[in-house]
Amino acid sequence: MGHLEKQARQESEVRMGETWVTIVVALIAASPGIWAIWQQHKKDVAAAEKDVTAASDTITNSAIKLVEPLKKRIDELEIQVNELEAKIDQQDIVIHKLTVGSKKLYKQLIERNIAPIWNPASLEEQIN
Repeated sequence: MGHLEKQARQESEVRMGETWVTIVVALIAASPGIWAIWQQHKKDVAAAEKDVTAASDTITNSAIKLVEPLKKRIDELEIQVNELEAKIDQQDIVIHKLTVGSKKLYKQLIERNIAPIWNPASLEEQIN
């Protein structure tokens, strides 16, 4: 190995050492900035999660406010339907009694040779 080769090799080793020193110094100098970026990222993630939670709460509360009056109205309608069904059941009983009674009266008129002006059978024909 010649003198020039040794000198070139020594210069190369010196430059490589200087490069490592430069890299280490750069990393040390950049570490506060990297740390700050990492901390800000963590804060941003936490804030985003908080925002999502707040938005979810807002949506839930809005839905509850919309549903509560509708549920109240449904409850009122269920009560009304039950009352109407009970009324219809009572009316069905009255209609049945009136139908039986009108057939008896019709039969009495026929037995006494009185011509009735109305026949309960005509009502049944209208229904069917």
